[in-house]
This record gives sequence, structure tokens and C-alpha cells, in this order.
Amino acid sequence: MKKIVINGLFLTQQLSGVQRNAIELVKELDKIVEKDFVEIAVPAGTEVSLQLCNIRIAHCGRLKGRLWEQISFLLYVMKNHSIALNFCNTAPLFMPGITMICDVIFKHRDDFPQEAQKYSKYLSREIQTRFLIALSKKILTISNFSALEIKKFYHVSDDKLIVIPCAWQHYQNIESDDTILDTLHLKSGQYYFAMSNIAKHKNFNWVLQVAKNNLNTKFVISGSYNKRYFDADIDIKRMNNIVYAGYVTDEEAKGLMANCKAFLSPTYYEGFGIPPMEALSLGRNIIISDIPVYREIYEDCAHYIRPDDYTINLETLLLENVSKGKKIIDKYSWQKSAMKLNGELMAIAQKASIF
Repeated sequence: MKKIVINGLFLTQQLSGVQRNAIELVKELDKIVEKDFVEIAVPAGTEVSLQLCNIRIAHCGRLKGRLWEQISFLLYVMKNHSIALNFCNTAPLFMPGITMICDVIFKHRDDFPQEAQKYSKYLSREIQTRFLIALSKKILTISNFSALEIKKFYHVSDDKLIVIPCAWQHYQNIESDDTILDTLHLKSGQYYFAMSNIAKHKNFNWVLQVAKNNLNTKFVISGSYNKRYFDADIDIKRMNNIVYAGYVTDEEAKGLMANCKAFLSPTYYEGFGIPPMEALSLGRNIIISDIPVYREIYEDCAHYIRPDDYTINLETLLLENVSKGKKIIDKYSWQKSAMKLNGELMAIAQKASIF
């Protein structure tokens, strides 16, 4: 049976939802895969903090970044007659193997003009995605919504597309740092919390607009700040009811999450959306956008808002009856996703060995 080699470039990148997904799947895969069936390849000199038992870590190639992925990683896979597994939207273009495409937000560039940047960047992503979808043995994605998007734009057949959902159990291994409340002069249960990478589609402007209309309500925002993503008439640093926390550690973020009145996610677009699930795991209310992927994942366990409605009364919204979040956190787990992925990998490897 052919070996699977994971593209470990994500271990050299800044942590976001895509990298989190890859790391947690690798950790769970390591617990269940047969020894020597799966390797993870990383650029030479990369320090890997993951403690793995059954998945071997291989250092190869002197190149870095995308050049390593396109050349060094590809050569390593070919040399070992293996199948590549790529978790983070990119892969060697001419021999991708198995590729996870978490979302196709770039196809919605007209909806987020400030985020579209140059047409050349869009075109590069479009060409790359077409190559990967055409040449990959299988396409993985993280939700039924993303699967429908991929099928709509690229006409991928059902038998080529596999949904491997994200989950939340990594949050159990993070120690909550509640001292962040004292640092920011906050009281438990008396603020709304929003946390994300700043990007146009994340719609943090909604938080600012709602805060402007609710001056007696406290809002905490965590994430990098770029004024071009917000209303030019609103100065985030001069609003007394907004606490801008900036970058916080995982422990501090969990402290803010665990003590908030509700977690806010007014995004226009997601492939899955892990933070609201982290909030549910802590027993928090979640107020999230009424978008297809959130309806799919969070069902009737969330308070939904229109991401362009700034007149919403959050206190009234929280009086709505919603189902307990337990049914959502029981439904999704990294272990379940890794078991499904392992089954698919074995089937692909066995089929490839026959030919």
C-alpha cells in the first residue's frame, strides 16, 4: 500500500483557522494510523513541536515557503512513490495528490472589493484552484456549504469531494487566563466579545456600528487593526464602550471567551467557523450571521443576525429561546473527522497500489 506524505508547510506559518485544522487533524490521525503509513514532510531546519508516535517527521529540501512546496516537497513525494496530502488550500500543482480546499471566498471578490486587491492575485488563485481540482485524486473540504460552493464553481463530482469537518476539542488543552479581565478593566458577563483575523468579509464594522448605537453596552474586540476595513467615520480607539484588545494569546482569548455575555461573529462568509464552536464548548451564547454555513453547523443553537443590520437589540435577541449547544459540540470532534479521513486515505492508497 502506498504511503501518504503530508505537506507540512503549515507548520512554518502563522496560526489561523486553516493551520489549526491541519494541526488538530494530524494529531488525531497520529493516534489511529498504522505506523509508517503516514509521514509529514517539512523544510529542512524546521522545528516541529508536535509530539507524534505513528507519523514520522521527515525534513527535506533547502528551499522555503511556496518554492519548497512546489519543488522540494514534490520531489520528496515522487522519490518515495507516495501520495501527497495537502491541508491548506495549496499543493504541488502538477502532482497534488489529495488536496483540502477550505473555501473559495476569492470567487466572491465583487462582494468584498476592499479585500479583492489586484486582479492578478485573484487570477493566480483561480488558476491554481483549477489545477488542483483537475489533478487531485480527491478534494477535501470542511463543510457541506463549502462542498456545494466547489461543485457550483468547478463542477466537481460527488465521488471526488469529501467533507471532513472542523471541531473544537483543542480548546480543552488551553488554560484560561482570566487575568486579562483585570488588565482590560472588564467584569465577567458584562461585555460582548468578537475575535477574528481582520478582513473585509469578517465584518468587524458591524461590531463598531452596533456599538455606536448602544453606547451603554461594552464590546471587546480582539485581532489586528486596519482602519481601511472599518467605517472611516468611526475611530475605534475613541469609543468609550469598545475595548480594543489587539493581539491576545490563546489563554487570554479563552479568558475573554469564557467570561463574555455572548460571542459575536457577524461574518459575511466562512468555510466553517471554529470560534463560535469554541464559545459553545464554554457554555457561552453565540450571536452569529444568518448565513448558510452557520445554519448548517450551528442549527438552532445560536442567535442569528443579518450582517448588515446595525439596529439589532442584543439584549432582546438573547431572550430568544435557543437549543443547548451540547448537541453541536457532541456532533463534531477531531477524532471523528480523523477517523473518516483515515478511512479515505487507506482506500485511496490501496487503490493507487493496484495500478
